[in-house]
Amino acid sequence: MSWIKFTAKMDWVSEKSRNKIPYTTINGTHDDRTVDNPTGTVADGISWWTNGFWGGMMWLMYHETGQEKYKEIANISEEKLDEGFREYYGLQHDVVFMWLPTSVANYKVTKNPESRKRAMHAANLLAGRFNLAGGFIRAWNDLPEGDTRGWAIIDCMFSIRSCIGLRRKAPPGQEGRRGPYTAS
Repeated sequence: MSWIKFTAKMDWVSEKSRNKIPYTTINGTHDDRTVDNPTGTVADGISWWTNGFWGGMMWLMYHETGQEKYKEIANISEEKLDEGFREYYGLQHDVVFMWLPTSVANYKVTKNPESRKRAMHAANLLAGRFNLAGGFIRAWNDLPEGDTRGWAIIDCMFSIRSCIGLRRKAPPGQEGRRGPYTAS
């Protein structure tokens, strides 16, 4: 597909799905994970692991085209993701996949302090999944199919690397100290 066709398609699709967090299409129309929860589980709906991809695509389109509408749609998507923080129980190791392409991208472009706060919140939720005894990030919450304690997948390792851009300023006297305030 040529760039011209792609941007024309995204111009149309982005307006059609402006107020949604889409995952798939149903009869040619995006669903909306802010209201649709096909499985009825806490890990679906607003907590679905791909929910940051739409906002991320909008930031990429903004970067490439400079059109403000893509930035606006990305902001709508990011704000809708706040409901995932409020619901909380469905969030797991994919929190970085949700907030890296939305909040981190927003902060890098606009320096929006609320976006940075969201990104740090997601990173802290991920850090809370770290198993000190095993040295890994727990992948999933317990599933109806059974106990998932001790389960880690490659996505967890990607999530660690993704958090490097989420540095916190060290408190006075802690500068240069390796630990929770540095990413290296």
